Amino acid sequence: MIKIEKLAPRMWAGNGFGYTSAWWGVKDRTDIKVTNKDQQWKAYIKRNDDRYDVFKAATRLELQAMLNMHSSHA
Repeated sequence: MIKIEKLAPRMWAGNGFGYTSAWWGVKDRTDIKVTNKDQQWKAYIKRNDDRYDVFKAATRLELQAMLNMHSSHA
């Protein structure tokens, strides 16, 4: 089962720069990259031919469900 977790919290970047965004990912799966920008969650799964499968969802839980469905078919 795939679970999206916060790998690093958001941090203060300094005066005038504000905060950096938190880093999200799947523990023990370096082939899956997760981003959260502009209220949209995206996951990139690296394939063997150096291309990526891209999954998009409105919430983290929706994206997690998509990834679990994908991994059960793979």
